[in-house]
Amino acid sequence: MATYFRILLPILVLDVDKLYYVDADIVCLKDADIFFNISLEDNIIAAVPDSEKMNKKRNKALNLRQHIYFNAGVLIIDIKKWNDNKISDKILTVINNYRNTIKYEDQDALNIVLSKKVKYISKKFNCIKLNDIDNKEIVLLHFANHPKPWSQDWPLNIIYNKFSKNLYKQLENETPWANLPLEKNNSYKNKMKWRLKNILFKLRCIK
Repeated sequence: MATYFRILLPILVLDVDKLYYVDADIVCLKDADIFFNISLEDNIIAAVPDSEKMNKKRNKALNLRQHIYFNAGVLIIDIKKWNDNKISDKILTVINNYRNTIKYEDQDALNIVLSKKVKYISKKFNCIKLNDIDNKEIVLLHFANHPKPWSQDWPLNIIYNKFSKNLYKQLENETPWANLPLEKNNSYKNKMKWRLKNILFKLRCIK
């Protein structure tokens, strides 16, 4: 349910020109001033392209042509343009009409409705794959894959490495949730799936 909040926020938050949406599983690693100074030009939103694999797979599934599929974990929204174009209504209509095609909830719908109305920005503002960018350049790191850093199975995540393994914990230690226990291990099926994905990912990197 919570993932759909981002499509309602622009019709609820009307006292600012731009809305900066950031998923809860994202951490900020360096000064983000440059992020807040991005110009949308004539576009309705700014977003970061998803992986090449996702781009090909979702564009084919959604029949999107000449479109770069974006990840909706980080969005900069021009509220006036969004509301003038009734984007929230259009997204809800798409979700209802494409319910058998949509796999990634509102993210798929956002890509359908906002195609050609997106300013694409650097992956450093929504980094999902650590090998896509110099780690020192990352502004916003997105723990988009499972398991999450607050899980006992975090080491099975494909982005778990020397750079990332303690990032979330270090930031969590500065919050009121510092001493909460990690979530318990998930099902055996999930553990084996994550372990296999991790092994395959590392083999591809070596190759």
